[in-house]
Formats: sequence, structure tokens, C-alpha cells
Amino acid sequence: MLKHLNITALIMLLISLCSCEKDKDPVATGDGMVNMVISVKTIDSQLSALTRANETYFEDPTSRFERIHTLRYIIVRPDGKVEHNYIIDSESETDYVNYVSFKVQGGEKKQIYLIANEASVTGYDFTKFVAGSSFDAAGVEAITLQTQPGKPLFDNSAEGNQSYLPMAEHFEIEVKMPSPGTDGPTYQYETLFITRTTVKFSFSAVVSPVSTSDITLKKIVFNQIGDCQYLFPRNTVYDPAKYPADASDRMITAYEVPQGAVTADVPFEINWEFPPMNGQGKTGSPALYFPETMFDGNYTATIVVNVDGDDFTYTAQLPNLPSLPRNTHVKIDMVLTGHDVTCIVDVAQYIGVILKPQFGFEVLHPNQQP
Repeated sequence: MLKHLNITALIMLLISLCSCEKDKDPVATGDGMVNMVISVKTIDSQLSALTRANETYFEDPTSRFERIHTLRYIIVRPDGKVEHNYIIDSESETDYVNYVSFKVQGGEKKQIYLIANEASVTGYDFTKFVAGSSFDAAGVEAITLQTQPGKPLFDNSAEGNQSYLPMAEHFEIEVKMPSPGTDGPTYQYETLFITRTTVKFSFSAVVSPVSTSDITLKKIVFNQIGDCQYLFPRNTVYDPAKYPADASDRMITAYEVPQGAVTADVPFEINWEFPPMNGQGKTGSPALYFPETMFDGNYTATIVVNVDGDDFTYTAQLPNLPSLPRNTHVKIDMVLTGHDVTCIVDVAQYIGVILKPQFGFEVLHPNQQP
């Protein structure tokens, strides 16, 4: 009879995202105006994150609800006045939003706010920031996504009741002044990135070597999952740094969650049955999405397994999982054997969504000319 298990947990990440093309404004010529052309794209999922085995673990979105459906651009001038508030509402989900042109005043540092899939952000109306009105930067940057402790932010498991995952980023972009004596139009090209807000979990399990026992993987409980997060990345540190703009992949190395965030256990009812002498593995990826979370101390997961009618509970230490930043896909790979419980954790590097698109955070290419 199998009484002890060996559980190997691999923590990985998820990336992806978005696409379309549109002219927002007529071409700007003279009067110090600049045609700022913004592309929002997701980065290639086959990027440079490495694990113990020196393998790449990034992946594309697994459903259309993990892609960009709507994308709002809010451009704010140095005096706090809104210069543009524009939304693209795509008929289908996209992988990138390319070459959207805005006629803006040159010689200014602009604040650019990007919000994707805003219908999933309840209780806030971004349309109120009309051109020429004052922008409530503090209020927008303080928007939170809230759920009940132990519950997902978004539960997309029921067909017909799914939500698009919200994404957001904020950039400061210096718009150049047209050169003196320039009669023709001046263009400035920017490629930005946008970040999915949530954390997702997936599981796989196999009995190896095969056993003569009836085995059921009943439940996995993740400890210390938060109940709220900011919509926009808050005091987030990227590696490489967010600025200057370039095409480098970036990890989130530090971030902030709301002070009132409460952590709780999150149970996943698995109930996978492994009959005697069955070596076939099982995989599952619940369409449940949780807030980004900061941990207090070492992180653990609890695994409940039934062997020949008796329940056994194991605690898996995950010392290499110091936090759960947004846009993280946690994958737990379990091997059930006749040995003590051990847990090996690898954390693949975190990549995000470029507004050249991506799922997470990503890159900028400012001032590129065609």
C-alpha cells in the first residue's frame, strides 16, 4: 500500500496577448503638434525564462478571455488635463494593437494610461475623463480589484459566464518638439506593454512507478492567497528597468499590494482517481484567476491524497516561491511514489504583455522612425 508520496512542484509563468490597427487623428502638421503613434503588442511566448533544466516555460493564452478585447488610451498633459481618451473595442480578441496615431502637443512629458478589458473593472467609469477635463491620477492609480478571502477574482469555469481579464500599465513618455522650420508632419513611434493583473494555477499528477493501491488525489490547498490588488502595477520594479525603453524581456522583482489585503487558504478540489497499476497521468488548469499576492514567510501548499480508503495530508514547502506577482502561471507537477514527500520548486522568469503586446509587463521602443 502506498503511504508516502513524492511531490515535485514546478512553478512557471504565463504570457501572451493582443492586436489591431487604427488611425485615431488626422495627421498633425505645424503648430508644434506631433503625431504620436502607439503600438501595443504581446511579446513572443518563446522567450528567455530558464529553469533547472534550462528550458523555456512561457506559453500563449489558453483562452480568448486572457487576450485583449478592448483597449483604452488616456493621454494626460503636464498640467493634468486630458489630451485624449480613446477606446478600441475589437470584434474579436487580438494579439497586438498596432499603429494608433494621436495628434498631441510636442515638447511635453505625457502620462499614458492603458486599460484593457475595462468591463471587468466594476464600479469605475473611465469615460468621464473627456478631453480638456482634469484627470484624477491618484484615484485611478488607487483602483483595486477585490474578492472574498479564499475566492478567485474571476471564475471563468462556467460557459457563458466568463469575464475578460483586466490589464493595465502607466507610462511617462517625453514627446519631442518638431524641429524648427519643419513644414511636413512630425511622427514619434512608441511601443508599450500592458500587464495582465491576475495569477493562475494548473496541476498535473502521475503515479510512478505504478502501484497496486487505489489512489485519489483529492485536494490541493494553496496558503496565503490575497483578496485584493491594485489595477495598475504599484511601485513595481522591473528587471531590466522599465526605462529606458528597449526590447529586453523583463521580470517583476518588487511590487506593492493594498495595505488591507487579507490572505487566506484557497482549496482546489481535484478528485483525480488513479486505479491500481495505472501509470497514466492527469492534467488540469481551472479557469480561476486570483489576485497578485505578497507572502509572509515561506510559502506552503497542502495536498490531500486517499490511498485505499484512508486520507493522508502532506505539506509541501515551496521555498523558491517568494511572491506571486501579476501575470504569473503557477504549475504544480506531482509525482506520487512510495517515498517521503519532497518539493522542488523552480520559478521561471516573469515576462509580460507588451503594448507591442504581452501578458504581463513588457517593453517600449520610443521615438523609432519608419
